This record gives sequence, structure tokens and C-alpha cells, in this order.
Amino acid sequence: MEDQHVKVLNKTSGKNRLRYSSSRKRARDATADVYRSFKRAATGREESVHHHNDTGSTFAEERDLALDRNASEIFAQFHRKIWHLVRSLPEVLHHAETIVVLVLSHLLSPESTPGEATPIEQLGQRQRYVVNQATIDLLHLLGVLARDLRHEIHPFLHSKILPRIISDLLNPPPSAKQQVPLDVSYIEAAFRTLSFIFRYDAQVLLDQEACLEPMRRYYSVTLAHRRDIVRRLAAESFAPLVRKLGKKRHLKRILRALVASQNTDERLRQDAVDGIAQLFFEVARGAAGKVHSKGNTLAIHCIADFVIDHPNEVVFNVASAFFERLCGHLNTSSMEPVVMKLVRSAEDCSNSTALSYLLRLVTQVLGRKNSIFLKQQQHMVNVVTSLLKGKVERFGS
Repeated sequence: MEDQHVKVLNKTSGKNRLRYSSSRKRARDATADVYRSFKRAATGREESVHHHNDTGSTFAEERDLALDRNASEIFAQFHRKIWHLVRSLPEVLHHAETIVVLVLSHLLSPESTPGEATPIEQLGQRQRYVVNQATIDLLHLLGVLARDLRHEIHPFLHSKILPRIISDLLNPPPSAKQQVPLDVSYIEAAFRTLSFIFRYDAQVLLDQEACLEPMRRYYSVTLAHRRDIVRRLAAESFAPLVRKLGKKRHLKRILRALVASQNTDERLRQDAVDGIAQLFFEVARGAAGKVHSKGNTLAIHCIADFVIDHPNEVVFNVASAFFERLCGHLNTSSMEPVVMKLVRSAEDCSNSTALSYLLRLVTQVLGRKNSIFLKQQQHMVNVVTSLLKGKVERFGS
């Protein structure tokens, strides 16, 4: 099932509007970055809803469009229950909780009754659920609802929406039967929906740091997920909030939690290292070839300082994976500040273990751009050489 080919829109040259694409190809192309619309040929529905400043309610319009495209019985049931609640924006605001509950109840079906809506009284119960024919359209409508409600959707975020998507859809409880992996299209739709909700609810989420703290309990089940696409899209979803928060201590708490959980399973720890490195990279990543304006202070300084304060192999693995990704993204002119930060951190370091880790990171960064960077920035080699000589003489004495 992982290599199943499905028809997708043809984004390359050619006369055919549709083409077959494998799950691996779709996983590589999937993105939850809803701020850079130019990166992805977004569907016309997303483009018309989320990238225009039209006023008024769009939920009713999108609901009717979805009904035209989706002829399934479960979506027809959903439409019959909700149409009279969303005829205008004031009605949407007044019936917000009822609308959210109806969307979430039809979003997934109990494993025992596939194709049917989840009874409202069962929402929040930990059991296995499966996707149905309305899941993709309802995820889209949930993002549209966030656009209409803006910060009014916040009361339902931690209590209803995040548990339903992250716990029930992406992290179902284990089963004795061999399960078919969740298709890439559902994973991408889920994280794009979360990204739109975070985008419209950012004012309340970031009003105080404490509002973002409840989100940290979802880091472990997404950033340490066994599937790479879940870790990557989770990092893309959470990174804009972390950047807007602008607090290094939020990222340091994530690293402390990783250090504190070193007795966990080796595979789980490797996945967590990869996911956290991906989150740091998404925080630091700016436009093509550049570091984000806040990424230098947040991600690069934070992880370099943490290596000094907590010289640990696990922390070094996170830093190494982070700089490996960052070096692959940056162009030559953007590399020097990264190297200089590591060099300055090494100059100020008095711990031999931390120093060895920092020097390994410097070597890794310089070696990554060896063919171009070293030839154009030879003075950086001299700086590192003098640093090594001074540190060797200091610790040798």
C-alpha cells in the first residue's frame, strides 16, 4: 500500500491534466506550509478561500461545493444536519460549538462501523477510528471554519480539535490486526488543516506563552512519530508558532524533555532526534538559500548554547542533524554567520566535552560546503585553526 499509485494533478509539463503518482512521490511533495503558497500549486479551493481577503462567511459556500463533489451518504447526512446552522456568519458564530462537534463526529468512523459517523457521546473516547469518504472534505471545511471564526475557534482547539486529529486520526491505539498505513493524502490534509487553524488562532495562542504550552504534549506523538512524513509536516505546522512566540526557552524545554527521556526505546529516540532537528530546521529556514530573520537567534543560537550547557550525545545528534539540513538549504553567503556562531561558542566554552561537540559541528559545517565555501572564505579556516591551536594548548596545560 505504501507504493500505491493514484491519480493526481499534473504539475509538470505535458498535455495530460492528471497523472499517476506513487505514495513516496506524494510524500516528498507534501507540505503543511500554508504561508508560502508559491511553493505548491495549491488547489483552487484553498487558493480562493485562504489567500484572498473576502469578507463574510465562506463555510456555507464551501459546504455546497463539497456536496457537489462528494456524493457519499455520510457527507449527505452531515449536510442535512448542518445546512440550517451556517447560512450566515452570525449563525456560524452563534452555533460554533455545534458545528465543530458535527464536523468532528463525521470526520472519522468507528472501526466497528466504517462509513458511519461517530456518535457524539463517543467523541473523546480512546478507541480505533478509520477514515471515511468525507474525511478529506471535512478537513478542508474545518480549515474554512477557522477562517470564519478566527480566534473564536480557540476554545475548541485543545479540548476537541487537536485530540481528534492528532490522537484519533494520526495516532490511533495499537491493534492486534495488521493495519494498512494511513494514506499520504489524509496526513497532508490533516496537517494543512492544523496549519490554517494555527494561522487564524495565532493571536490568542501567542498572547501569552502559557497558551502555547499545552501544545507541547502533542510534540512527542508527532515529532517522534515512526513515519517520516508525519514528523516533517508536524515540524512545518508548529514552526511558525514557535517563530512568532520568539522564546528560546520554549525550544530548550523540548530539548530538556528529550534528554530526560533517554531511557526510552532506541527507535523512538532516533525518531525523536530526527523530528526535533526537523522542527529546529523549519524554525531557522527562511527564503531559498537564507536563514529566517528570527531563525538565527532562535534556532541556531539556542541549539549552540544548549550543547554547551548540556554536553550530551543525544543533544549533539539533534544539533548535527539540524546543521546537516540547514547547510543543505543555505547558500554560500549565508553560511558565514552560522560558522561564526559555532566558532564564538567554542571560544567561550570551558567544558572539554562540549568543546569537542562544537568542534565536530564546525568540521561538519565546513566540510558540507567544502568545494565552494572554503575557497571563498579562507579566513574562516584560519579562524578555526587558531581556535584549535589555542584550545589544544589550554586544555593540554
